[in-house]
Amino acid sequence: MEQANEASASANFYRHFRAQDNPGIDTFVDPEIMFTSTMTALLSEVPATLTQVRLDNLHKKLDLPEAPAQLIESETKPLMDKEVLDSLIEN
Repeated sequence: MEQANEASASANFYRHFRAQDNPGIDTFVDPEIMFTSTMTALLSEVPATLTQVRLDNLHKKLDLPEAPAQLIESETKPLMDKEVLDSLIEN
């Protein structure tokens, strides 16, 4: 998780550096600024997602009857079926 924080900090630094270096830059149109903003947003979800996966795996291993608490509510459609992903993570 520390690596995600470092990567996010690097993206933030670059975005602010570009804005300071080019005072007239339109930050809503510049592709480099948009890319770093997108990466920062994606990386900010990594720690919560990892924690959620760990909770799910713990519940699965302990055979707990109730569902694990959901730390984050996903609004996006997953790229992979949850069962397939779980089996890949366990191996």
